[in-house]
Amino acid sequence: AGIASQVLDLASIELRLRWDIRCVRAIVKSDNAASLFFFRKNGYVDRSMLVINGTDCVLLNRFFAENEK
Repeated sequence: AGIASQVLDLASIELRLRWDIRCVRAIVKSDNAASLFFFRKNGYVDRSMLVINGTDCVLLNRFFAENEK
């Protein structure tokens, strides 16, 4: 895995350990193919389309199992 994927994993671990988070969300501009690919390959799933300040965006979620650390 690349460094960005490792950083995302470490941040997710920290969130789950510190605050018992079960879901992390990402909002990505819909025309940003590289970022969409990155989040999808790291376990994020498309949830819905949004328009923020006139810009089309995708909301992605990553859910964690209760025993996943």
